[in-house]
Amino acid sequence: MYKKILVAMDSSEISQKVFNSALSLGKQNNATLMLLHVLTDEEIGLAEIASQQISALEYHAAMVEQVESYLKEKELSRKKYLTLLESWAKEAADAGVPTEYTLNYGGPGRVICHLAKNWDADLIIMGRRGLSGLGELLMGSISNYVVHHSPCSVLIVQEN
Repeated sequence: MYKKILVAMDSSEISQKVFNSALSLGKQNNATLMLLHVLTDEEIGLAEIASQQISALEYHAAMVEQVESYLKEKELSRKKYLTLLESWAKEAADAGVPTEYTLNYGGPGRVICHLAKNWDADLIIMGRRGLSGLGELLMGSISNYVVHHSPCSVLIVQEN
């Protein structure tokens, strides 16, 4: 039934559960997995950099320093997540499930849906942060966005 399963991953505790669910479905359906992590500016710390208050005289020097810091953090995060994705891809391959992986930048919900469409995924598997009420209203919900905009079925793995 499912031949191409997109698996949205991060470094949270639920990601291992998401991966295990994807691996199980991949085996049952002889499917190919695409592991995805979406690196965001917030994750790298750009939001903190942008919120700093500086005077006009300090602006140029501070911006150069902040951009260098941002690029260094971005590269460290990129390497961290590529290593994590490679590890999961190897584990899946060792279990006999063909697996690819990709690290993308941007808004997670949009990137997940875009990749699902372009890769022609049959299913998206992802976790849920568990936000509700005001937290979900203020921060938004990636899983909610994906459920409403996905070009294919979506399986949400709960934390408990």
